[in-house]
Amino acid sequence: MAQIGILAICIILPLFLVTDYYVLPFVMLIAVIGGLVILKKPFIGLLIYLLIFYVRPQEIWFTQVVALEKTIGIAMLVLTFLKLKMQDDFKFNITGVHYAVAGFVLAMLLTVSTSIWISRSWEVWVKAIRLLIVFFCVIHLVDTEKQFKFFILYTILGTAFHATSAVVNYYNGIRKVEMGIERAFAMDTSLGDPNSLAATIIYTLPLIYYYFTKKTSISIRILLFGISLIALWCIVLTGSRTGMSGVLVFGMLIIWERRHKIRNFIVIASLLIIGWVIMPDQYKERFISVTDMDTSEDATGAAVSARSRYEFLKYGFVMLMDRPIYGYGPGNFSTAMGTIYGNTWLQAHTLPAQLMSEMGLLGIISFGFWIYLLAANIKRLKSHFKSTGNIFMLNMTLAMKAHIWLLFFMGVGGHNLYRYNWYILSAIVVMMMKEGISGFGKTETGGRKIQELEPGKMLSEATEEGN
Repeated sequence: MAQIGILAICIILPLFLVTDYYVLPFVMLIAVIGGLVILKKPFIGLLIYLLIFYVRPQEIWFTQVVALEKTIGIAMLVLTFLKLKMQDDFKFNITGVHYAVAGFVLAMLLTVSTSIWISRSWEVWVKAIRLLIVFFCVIHLVDTEKQFKFFILYTILGTAFHATSAVVNYYNGIRKVEMGIERAFAMDTSLGDPNSLAATIIYTLPLIYYYFTKKTSISIRILLFGISLIALWCIVLTGSRTGMSGVLVFGMLIIWERRHKIRNFIVIASLLIIGWVIMPDQYKERFISVTDMDTSEDATGAAVSARSRYEFLKYGFVMLMDRPIYGYGPGNFSTAMGTIYGNTWLQAHTLPAQLMSEMGLLGIISFGFWIYLLAANIKRLKSHFKSTGNIFMLNMTLAMKAHIWLLFFMGVGGHNLYRYNWYILSAIVVMMMKEGISGFGKTETGGRKIQELEPGKMLSEATEEGN
């Protein structure tokens, strides 16, 4: 019955989601094939879904992929619930991180009802539900360390696609002219602008760097090294000052976390000097302009852009005082600025202003609780893997720690509150708490049990009690 139900979803949903009916047979055929695949191999089905999620072909080539994504996404969600029910281990899979992620999405829904532009806030919330589905499916369909490693590599490859295509397009003359320079951009519409592309690459750098271990194959190392070069050069070509600064911050995080700090400092400093020498002049001037705070009427676009971050942060506090509980609603900073405060219609361009103005205290509390649980679990996971000698998993805890720092740093110059990276980061942390992935020892339920971490308790102690 379960199999019939999922196939029915794959067949019926396109009837409601596809607008161009001449492509309906194609979408239904692909959906049925996808349904059969995910029934047989749920992890392969997850990879198909993530391919659409990461690459976003519906925003590049085929608009009907939107229908296909929703069809497969709903089918994956149903399959995940059925899988948990059949294994009877759903009760083990609820952790504090689950509650924190769901709590933030619920807080978003509550702020939608008081939004000054409800349809806009509703659209932002629906996208958050999509991310919640991805989070839920990933943590329950990735069951082994091998699958976990492949998921990390898959995430890296998703970013590599956008970085590589942007660089190729740039040298083929497909580029934007903004802020007085030529800038590379990605082909998708949601995160394709130069600044968003640079941010996407920055958040992936920790995964690329910390994926390297002594056991990593030569072919994977060569692949990751090539991706690193393309990614770093793409950041330069985007002309994103925050992105370039993010590279410096990540370099400092590496020096801070790793041994042989002096040696690492010399290596990273040398690479940065080489990068600066080969960097075209227009991007050097763009990066230097980060300190330009000229307030005159003749100020450059870079100066106006930099100064706006400080002004928007002040407006964020003002909006919080005016609507302290719910804020003005998700996605409505620009609307409030333009209609109520008589200022620009630009986005917040800074995470604190976005959080305070759009979600008020409700958002601050729910988001703060989410970040606290992530940081606490990463700290305990790091202690455990250091004691057990699992180098790859230890590296992943360092990658997640760097990921959080970079999200906050990039948030100083960008409104990244609703980015998918928060959900993927949370999914990776939860997966690392699973026995089948982290190597804590198989259980009767197949090694999928999640060990809930209590404050002050080592993960090894929790595992011992769980067994």
